[in-house]
Amino acid sequence: MVETEKIVETLGLRPERRRNLNSWEALHHLILVGLPFSTYTHILCTFKLTATEAADIFHIPTRTLARRRATRRLRPDESDRVFRFARIAAQASDVLGSEEKASLWFHRPNRALQHQAPLTLLGTDAGIEQVEAVLGRLEHGVFS
Repeated sequence: MVETEKIVETLGLRPERRRNLNSWEALHHLILVGLPFSTYTHILCTFKLTATEAADIFHIPTRTLARRRATRRLRPDESDRVFRFARIAAQASDVLGSEEKASLWFHRPNRALQHQAPLTLLGTDAGIEQVEAVLGRLEHGVFS
């Protein structure tokens, strides 16, 4: 399992916010309160997600995003989906060596995933489980 510090870093939270987020309980509370909208835009930029890819992964319509930008906060269900992506992205970055390599890996078809790009599976828990399994095999040196 990826450490909380790595997930918080992947979310792109400001350093003063990071200090208090050193446990799963604190992250749980942050998700319930709602992540800052900036975490969404940070993840899109860092992992080079298009608006269409983001919509498929996070299930947040464009009009809703405009409202969230204005309020500067995501709802708890939206925050949970962004957090799930950050968790798997942090794991991929850890296993592959960098966020840039993880971004490339997310976008490329993968034989272990029936030649689907991992990114296309991240919109559901079942898909995330498949991607995590492949990353686990890579982490332990099993050809995937």
